Amino acid sequence: MGMTLAAGEIRAPKWFRFARVPSPERRMRLVIFMAIAAGLALCLYAVAVIPALQGRAKVKPIAAQIDDLVPQSEALYAVDPDYQPFLFYIRRRIVYVNRIDDVPLTARYILIQPETEQPVLASERWAPLRARPIFKTTDYRNHTVILMLIDKRPDQS
Repeated sequence: MGMTLAAGEIRAPKWFRFARVPSPERRMRLVIFMAIAAGLALCLYAVAVIPALQGRAKVKPIAAQIDDLVPQSEALYAVDPDYQPFLFYIRRRIVYVNRIDDVPLTARYILIQPETEQPVLASERWAPLRARPIFKTTDYRNHTVILMLIDKRPDQS
């Protein structure tokens, strides 16, 4: 638009020869109109479209819930998590491990898939502590993950 406004003479391309070359005043009005239209379109996008897109967020809310449950001072151990898009948005330190046996005895928060839940619940690995689910979610791809907390047994005080 700036080049169109600043050019002393405008020549239409050969394939566009049927169009008239506008006068400088008309060209100025056209450029100003285009700039105003572009500004209004950007404002409309910022006010209407972006909030609608943020309302349909699929993975950030899951990450926010996990961030709320895991203290900042703790690491989150993700056991063979497969592809989980929400992991990119978690602000806690994430340590990826392949097996439950790779999770250190000092770990307190682990993220597992449903097929690993029963072995983790039955595990005596952290005795006298026990793992228990504190958050379970299924994402838009129908993949379920479970956040487990390793703490004292329910029968302990």
